[in-house]
Amino acid sequence: MNSITDNNYKEWIGRFLNAETSIDEERALYAYFSRRDLPADAEKYREMFGWYASMGGESRANVRRMHPLRILPLKLWQWAGVAAIVAVLFTVGFNMRSDRAADEAYAYSGSYIIRDGQKITDLDIVLPEIEMAEREVEMRLASFDYEFDNFDERLNTSVSLDFGMNNPDVRNIVETSLKY
Repeated sequence: MNSITDNNYKEWIGRFLNAETSIDEERALYAYFSRRDLPADAEKYREMFGWYASMGGESRANVRRMHPLRILPLKLWQWAGVAAIVAVLFTVGFNMRSDRAADEAYAYSGSYIIRDGQKITDLDIVLPEIEMAEREVEMRLASFDYEFDNFDERLNTSVSLDFGMNNPDVRNIVETSLKY
């Protein structure tokens, strides 16, 4: 395409949005949409192209050049010190890490089950039994929570049916007595 005119700017926008424009063509678009005398249909794109134009505002002269990384020459004793520090950090980090299996075994040490009259202390056998018991407790607690949540609704229904809550005087007495 040659230049942007009031007749072909939509084609240029299509090429721009499809990433088919060069840097120079994009600059031409930015310049076109910064004009004061845009057609009414093109006005809605002015802000968008103004935003895109503001993104490329820094010239190459203002960008700091990166210098190559330079490692200072160290003496042998300095390298030994660095190696010692790294070794100490690795040692401390290795000793501070948590072994989950050891923590779990420690938490359940001394646990046992009695099966067929014999006491079993092997954690490989005991831990699955403990986990099964924990799942059973969680299921019962979930059932209890469900029942407890529905209790209030069932109570209100029961009270409404038993006491004739359509009468405003009865309703007031029952609601007052339930508040305490």
